[in-house]
Order: sequence, then structure tokens, then C-alpha cells
Amino acid sequence: MRLRKSLLRHRVNAPCAFRFEDEGLTFFGGLELVRIFLIRLDLSRQLRERLGNTLPKSDYSVVGLVLLLIAMLLTGGRRVSHVRMLAHDPMVARFYGL
Repeated sequence: MRLRKSLLRHRVNAPCAFRFEDEGLTFFGGLELVRIFLIRLDLSRQLRERLGNTLPKSDYSVVGLVLLLIAMLLTGGRRVSHVRMLAHDPMVARFYGL
């Protein structure tokens, strides 16, 4: 279903709003909290500065591999084959910054 612009209330890529409720923290809320924490730490810049020149060149960036490892650990992925399950998840894509 396609909506007109006038019906949209919020930007899609706007920051998520947090509400404190009695329910437990969901998987999506946990990833978002970690993403905000890593942005405040400026982890991407620090990884590029410290590891960018020491690791051999490859098709994948240092930051992308570290974020993938963190996302896999947070979502319960333990094997390389679990990356396929995360490939099309929109919250994981947001975590990567895509």
C-alpha cells in the first residue's frame, strides 16, 4: 500500500523514540541502544585510525566487520552461516548505518 506524503507523520530515518514501560527490552530496542552508545563513543573513527593501516587490505572495511561481529553477538549468532539470517533484517541494517 502506498501512502501520500501528507499521511506520513515522521521521517523514516529519524531517531527512534524511547518509551519506558513495564515490558522487557526487546531485541530491537537493545540494538538501538547499543548503536547510539557506539555512535557516542565514535567507534567508527577510532577503529579506522587504530586498525585501518595495520590490517591487510580487503573488500570489507574494518568498521563493517567489527559491527557485524557485535550485531551477531547481540542477536545470538554464533556461526558464520548466521550472517544470512541477519542480511535482510532492517534493524540490523540500521545498526550498520545503511
